[in-house]
Amino acid sequence: MMNRSLLKNALGIIFVFCWLLAGDFVYAIVDYEMIVVRVIDHNPSLKAKGEEVNIAQQDHRYAMGLMFPEISVNTQTSRYNYISDQQSQLGPDGKVNQLNSISNNSQWQSSAYLLVQYKLSSLYKELFNVGYYKNKFAAKLYEYKAESKEMLSEMTDVYSAFLETEIRLKYGTEILKKNEEAYNLKKVAVEYGESSQEDLLQISLNIKSLRKDLLQTRKELKLNQDKLNEYMATEIMKDDETLAPLTLNETDLPRKIAYSDGWLETEPSYASGLLEVRAAEDKKTMSDNHWFPEISLYGRYDCYGSDYGDVGISTQKMQPTSTSVGMTISLPLFMGGRGISERDRNIAELKRVQNALDALKQRLFRSVRGLWVDYLAATSVYEESKQIALEYEQLMHITNQAKYLGGKNKLEVLDAEIKYLDSKKQAEIAEINVAMLAKKLLLETDFEGFMVQHYGNRADKY
Repeated sequence: MMNRSLLKNALGIIFVFCWLLAGDFVYAIVDYEMIVVRVIDHNPSLKAKGEEVNIAQQDHRYAMGLMFPEISVNTQTSRYNYISDQQSQLGPDGKVNQLNSISNNSQWQSSAYLLVQYKLSSLYKELFNVGYYKNKFAAKLYEYKAESKEMLSEMTDVYSAFLETEIRLKYGTEILKKNEEAYNLKKVAVEYGESSQEDLLQISLNIKSLRKDLLQTRKELKLNQDKLNEYMATEIMKDDETLAPLTLNETDLPRKIAYSDGWLETEPSYASGLLEVRAAEDKKTMSDNHWFPEISLYGRYDCYGSDYGDVGISTQKMQPTSTSVGMTISLPLFMGGRGISERDRNIAELKRVQNALDALKQRLFRSVRGLWVDYLAATSVYEESKQIALEYEQLMHITNQAKYLGGKNKLEVLDAEIKYLDSKKQAEIAEINVAMLAKKLLLETDFEGFMVQHYGNRADKY
């Protein structure tokens, strides 16, 4: 019975140990989607931009509140002191006539009224103000997306640069070992007079150059790691961790973009610019309508009470005294030129955002065309690099076979292996470059699709 219990405990310990090992292995590899999620969720710049969205939403709600009637309750309590002990009035003959004597020369008066007021002018003035803030709120939403897109594009560059430095470090280390092995063989050959000192010196220079390059590569690797941590605002990338490779999926394959494809209207920065134009149009219309009169409807309900001795009693004595309804009309005739200046300013602002939108359109198409050209060139380089690596692999195998047959020596085999490793390095770097450009093209031309693919169901965060 005891042996069975010990066996169960041992199996449990082995299970936990294996689980921990598996957990460490999974944690040690950070993939692209994980970094996208952490950038969106934790980057402080994006959080600040998200609060700008919330502020714009509250501005819109405030403007909406101006469209509703205003209801207020107003109260007043005051103490009146009479100058003399007798009331007097001016008679028709111009003489002052003394009236009844006042037993108390002070009096407490309390009043209250309920006021309901609605500005009819809101229908042709504040309505455009609501439209202005509505468009500004929607523009801030797209500004947040544009900021996210820009940051993710920069992060993608750093991600691919990190992978490239890892590849250069991996193959550079292997090539260095091959060169050191070649140096030892060449050194023996020089000692036996089978090779020249010049050849040995050349290999020595190659080794020193490779070591220097590896030091620089390790530095770049650390810098790229720090940049990724900065984007994510967290220390998820440790020194002993690596990144999952960028793979080219079918969903990442880009297509050539034309002006008529309709992707531009959904591009975040362009959509934000369109909404800024609409907001400027509402602002201009609002300033055009400033000449129209302010018209308000109101209803008022008054109560009044007074007492000579006590303020509390004056409040208790309040009784309804009057009700009133009416309409007020206010027509501006002269405002010192402020209305004209505001209108001209809004016209200039509208022209500015329209021109800025046209410039943005050209810049976006130029950027996408440039990415497309880079992608096509990178694809060609990748295909050529794959073919070159394949041929160097074949050459390496042929050289190895020739060595066994006595036609090649070990130094020639090492030289073939070094050339193969270098060609393999170039092919893998070219593959990462193609995958990176494909992701950036998807990011530029279909931001929503990119977010659904890499951020999941949380793509509609704002």
